[in-house]
Amino acid sequence: MNQKMPTIKINNQDYDTDTLPDAAKQQLQMLALTDAEIKRVQTQLAIGQTAQNA
Repeated sequence: MNQKMPTIKINNQDYDTDTLPDAAKQQLQMLALTDAEIKRVQTQLAIGQTAQNA
């Protein structure tokens, strides 16, 4: 994945993600993937709860 990543803010300090070490970039990518998976699972849960209530 060679996407340009945005500037991030950690503890009120902005960081240009293009200048972060590769290990930090990988951690940010894993965090983004984890967030996406959480949202996917939450959607699946909502679908299941709707079906259960119907």
